[in-house]
Parts: sequence; C-alpha cells; structure tokens
Amino acid sequence: MGIPRWAPDSVVTLWEEAKNETFQDVELYGGASELTLEIEELLFRIITNPNMKYAWEKVQNTAYKPKRQPKTDNAALIAMSTKIAFIGPSAPSQRLTPKKREEFIEEATSLTNQLIRLVRNSELDRFHQREHWDRKAGEYVRKAAEIFRHGEKYIDCPTCKKYQSKFERWDRTEFSETLLAFQKMIPKLVGQTFTGRDALFLPSPGHKDARRIYFVRYLTRECRQFFGQPLRRVVTDITNASYPDAPLDERTVIRLAP
Repeated sequence: MGIPRWAPDSVVTLWEEAKNETFQDVELYGGASELTLEIEELLFRIITNPNMKYAWEKVQNTAYKPKRQPKTDNAALIAMSTKIAFIGPSAPSQRLTPKKREEFIEEATSLTNQLIRLVRNSELDRFHQREHWDRKAGEYVRKAAEIFRHGEKYIDCPTCKKYQSKFERWDRTEFSETLLAFQKMIPKLVGQTFTGRDALFLPSPGHKDARRIYFVRYLTRECRQFFGQPLRRVVTDITNASYPDAPLDERTVIRLAP
C-alpha cells in the first residue's frame, strides 16, 4: 500500500524513522522487539487509514492553544502523543491515579526537605564539589596549563575566563542547593499533575480493554491541552486506526473520556 498524498510529511518521516529502527535492530540483533514492530505498524496505520484524512486535516487547521510555540507542527505533535498513548504508562508513577500521584509528590518533596535540612552546613554539603573535582580533574589540569601558558594575557583569554567561571561556580555550589533544585523539579519529573476533566483517570488494570481506554483518555487530554477542545471525531478516528479490530463510535469515546 502506498502512502496517500494527504498524509502529513512530518508523520510519514516518523514512520520512516521507525521503519529504519526496525531494520537496524534486525541487522544488529537478528530481530526487533515486539514494541518496536508495534510502533512501526501503528504509525503506518495512522498515515494510510482512509478515515485519518479528516483527522489530519482537522489537526493541521486547528490553532495551537499555547502561545509560546506558534510554529508547532500539529500533526507531528499528535502523532507523538498517539505513540505515547499507545505505549501506555511505563513508569510506576505514571500508573498512579491523580490523587495517588499528588500524594507521591508530597511525600517525595517532604523527604527531600528532610534531607536538605540534614546535610545543610555539614561536611556532607561538600560532597558535590568533591565528586565534581574527582571526575573533572584531568580536564581542569589541562585547562590550568593553558591558563599558565597565557600568563599576563590571562584576562583576555576566553577559555581562561570560561573555566574561571566554572571554578567559582562549583566552589560555591553545595549539595543542599542541588537537592533544592531537584525538589522543585519533582512534579515535572513525576509527570505533570492535571486536575478536573484533564486528570488522567486510569482504567482498572484487569479491564479487558484497559489499554485502549487509556489511549482514548490520554489523547483526549492532549487535544484539550494543545487545542483547547477535545476534538472528539479526531480522537475517534485515531483510536480506530490504532485499534482497528473493534472500532468505537464517537458517543463511546465521549463516555470513556468525558
């Protein structure tokens, strides 16, 4: 089957990259993983299924909601979201309900706070510098030699200035400051927490259709985040192209992802 002309170039490129990855795995390891093959087949379905013509046209002609990225390739964005939704939650924290994820973030933040208070202004607070100097010793010795060669011209040497800045920055950095920066990143590292209708309510793991239900809910949430609307028909068409054995109607999609 050839690639239809209406298929977005960026999504076709994603499929070609997936196909090359499969080929390389076969060449190097004698075979590709089941997931690699599934992703290649998924991308092929969403660029060849006739019902996807409307979905791609709608996505490409819908304004991207966040104003920070006005030149976003909507088709590639939705294709990547489709891929992620199809793979499903991988990290344990991604399998948590919104309430459990909030509890996890609160506990991780609290424990990090305790560690910060424990190490701050102690000998442990100097660990960061020692680890850095041990790892970078060879590099800094070479740069120190370069600084020495410049002698009186040191002040005008870009390399010298760069490494002087590094010396000063790492000399000031304490382990507790690194922990504090980590603490601020916890919500993002765990996965952005959504509330209300954008919260990703996971189906029961034992549900026979859990994977597709997660797919519908994830993709619906992404459309709301990207375009400010759930794009029900788009989600329905992408879902049916991704899971062609038992098509859903739009009413069912709305019920699964209110």
